[in-house]
Amino acid sequence: MMQLRNISFQYHNQNIANVIVNKDKKKFMIMTQFFDHHWPVLRELVQGLEDKFKKPIYDIIQFDDKTFPLAGVFEIIDAHFNIRQEI
Repeated sequence: MMQLRNISFQYHNQNIANVIVNKDKKKFMIMTQFFDHHWPVLRELVQGLEDKFKKPIYDIIQFDDKTFPLAGVFEIIDAHFNIRQEI
């Protein structure tokens, strides 16, 4: 069974940004109706990764071999998803 997580964030102007995570394919996607609405969600994701790994994002992502710490991203999104379910 495919493991999907979806978290929606609603902005003050009622627009919604969705973060969809597919753990099986090791991918995540940020979807919004407007391109500029990606940035607040992406900024929070980057801040979470920097806090978790205790270093800046450009040290976390290794561009030479194109690796990205997806396990860290999944942990952050799972934690947020579980908190939201408890509310």
